[in-house]
Amino acid sequence: MKFDYQESLRSMPQPLTQQRWTELTTSELVNRAVWDFQHGDAKAKKRLPAVMWQASFNGKARKNENADPSGLYMLDLDHLEGNTAQIASTFMSKVDECGIMLIHTTPSGHGLRVVARMMAAQSFSTIGEYQLWLAAQLGFAPEQVDTATHDLARMSFVPPENYVHFMDGRIFTMDSECTIKPQNNVAPLVAVAKPKPHPTTTADTTAPASTDGTLQTHYQGIPLTDIAKRLIENLFNTEICEGNRNSSLYKLARVFRYVCDFNPQVMAAAIPHYGLADSEVMEICRNTINTFRRTDMPPELREVIAELREEQEDAESENEDTGEQKKLSLSLSDYQKNLPPLPPLFREFVKVCPPDFKAVQIVSMLPVVGTLCTHIRSIYLDGNEQSPSFITVVTAPQASGKSFARNMYNTLTARIQEQDATNRAIEESYRQELKKAKNAKEQPEDPRACIRLLPPSVSIAKLLQRLDYARQKHLLTFAEEIDTLTKSNRSGAWAQKSDIYRNAFDNAEYGQDYMSDASYSTIVRVYYNLLILGTPRAVNRFFNDIEDGLVSRVLFAELPSQAGKRMPKFGRFSANAAKRVDAIVERLMQMQDCYELEYLNKAIDNWLEQRRIDFLRTQNMALEIFRRRAAVIGFRAGLVAVACYEAAIAVVDDNHSFRANHRVKAFALWVANYALTALLNRFGEKMEEVQRETSPRQRTAYADLYAAMAVTFTSDDLRMATKRYGSQSPTKQILYRWRQNDMIENVEGVNGVYKKIMNKKDH
Repeated sequence: MKFDYQESLRSMPQPLTQQRWTELTTSELVNRAVWDFQHGDAKAKKRLPAVMWQASFNGKARKNENADPSGLYMLDLDHLEGNTAQIASTFMSKVDECGIMLIHTTPSGHGLRVVARMMAAQSFSTIGEYQLWLAAQLGFAPEQVDTATHDLARMSFVPPENYVHFMDGRIFTMDSECTIKPQNNVAPLVAVAKPKPHPTTTADTTAPASTDGTLQTHYQGIPLTDIAKRLIENLFNTEICEGNRNSSLYKLARVFRYVCDFNPQVMAAAIPHYGLADSEVMEICRNTINTFRRTDMPPELREVIAELREEQEDAESENEDTGEQKKLSLSLSDYQKNLPPLPPLFREFVKVCPPDFKAVQIVSMLPVVGTLCTHIRSIYLDGNEQSPSFITVVTAPQASGKSFARNMYNTLTARIQEQDATNRAIEESYRQELKKAKNAKEQPEDPRACIRLLPPSVSIAKLLQRLDYARQKHLLTFAEEIDTLTKSNRSGAWAQKSDIYRNAFDNAEYGQDYMSDASYSTIVRVYYNLLILGTPRAVNRFFNDIEDGLVSRVLFAELPSQAGKRMPKFGRFSANAAKRVDAIVERLMQMQDCYELEYLNKAIDNWLEQRRIDFLRTQNMALEIFRRRAAVIGFRAGLVAVACYEAAIAVVDDNHSFRANHRVKAFALWVANYALTALLNRFGEKMEEVQRETSPRQRTAYADLYAAMAVTFTSDDLRMATKRYGSQSPTKQILYRWRQNDMIENVEGVNGVYKKIMNKKDH
């Protein structure tokens, strides 16, 4: 397209090139003039160069009668309230369908200028018609449009580069055909813009080799493809597909170029093409190279680099040791200090948490996020199907900031709350109809309204009805004070509630069958998640029976005391982060899939094996009892992580890279370790006391004997030790049991000499 610009108001129009545009937008003159204008110097605006996007003048004066239409038109949106960059970001989904070529903030800082190409399909005959049409597409009323820009000779002052929110580099290369039909002293026109044929030579699509014959593939050890994927995840709230591919890739490339040494070949090789021709992607990358460059890396790119560097662990290792072989820490503070790579959605919430709250935030989110993605499943080690079912209990002293959970809960369940409000209204309408038709022959039909968010105080009959009407969608209860649950479970109902909670974890069937129509009779499979908060003493009162099997099914979290500390400050989501959260939540609620997660099962199996060896060495029965349930909790956390990655377009499947799988495993194992540690800290001693009352004393003796032996020992050493510890078991029997449990091995070539097995390798 051909269009002119003027260096000043008194100069003659001349053709504008891409190079000259870049020079102008980055010049000291433009940046200084805009600064002066915004700080009270009204004349400063006149020092700015200006572009006539709508026409060229063939070396003649800037007059309408000399104008040769370019096929472009301008839309001015003045006196906007709010951040113009944020408003401009809402236009990006319309770029391709509306033919938008340029979006920038005006020099005043309070308006936006949109330059678009005319499309013959609209059959408009004037610039004004095009402007009104585009305004409507962008959500603006006719009275919000500056109608003074409808003539071909209208100027547009050049902005600083950081005011440019989008620019399609093809604006300088596209051809146009225009038909002018003079009318009312305005040059009405229809223009058809045709892109130049994209180069198809090998030179255009194949990156030149570096000195060693290869292209750059990493930035500071991080694969460029991983950086591109994470940028896509953070920058865009919708799928990149036909209709927004060009604009999205242009936006991506403008940020991505800073880690590619501004090399378009490297950029094109690393970013996904989404069905576009290689040559077209190459041209998009080239068009970003000469646009304005910051002196430093864009903040959104710095954020991605920091995240990936933090997550990067030894992905190249063939051992695939992701922590399952590491020694179990018995301090929750260790897990607080060493957070795992976080899936999308979790990452957004943890970012804005004070340090003390990060670990607790993660485990508190599991029952809520699990409720969102209620229809996902996976097959566990034992062959049974697992769903995202969690019971999380957070203990914290009074006035320690437990409200963080309420904010997270309200944000994530906003859509379900809306659905519940609608269904409660339907339910109430049904009740009113039922009253009116009390003695009528025909009764109104029960709408079986699905209500998923339940208060802490709910009767067993109503809970069963809600479960029945939910049709195997997870219900969710958020109890800010565990005492509320305790009170609701009195009067003999606790035994039944405890059964329901256990069945909720196992997704087992539960029901009741009464003769009376006043009670609800049904048998349902229980899909019911709980997030419960309470003080340590209140939690202890609630879980006063460690033998009923419930405590081992609970993920306990402990919020560090805030006594003597400053008020914890939680950050707020940025506009982009809030949009990402909303988009991920929307997708999670739509998911229905059963994932094959063999890599995760293998990691959990290795972790279980290590915990089994820990038990054999220590004979800690609490460890033996709790480890299996903690492994299930960890596996389900990994399942939720997979769903979050998929919802954020970083799809985890058979073709996904090992590093993505690595992140899922690390997250799952962190949760398993956290769950097990919390159980051992809270209930380990009590469980051991119970087991000592029912288990033979020999068990403890065997543990003491094993601990007393050197790494390498003889049968005579063991015989002497048995006498010291008062063991009555024959030496041969003890050795046999230790060998059977993979606790010792014979020293090759030496009879009667044995060696402790300190680390068991994955077979």
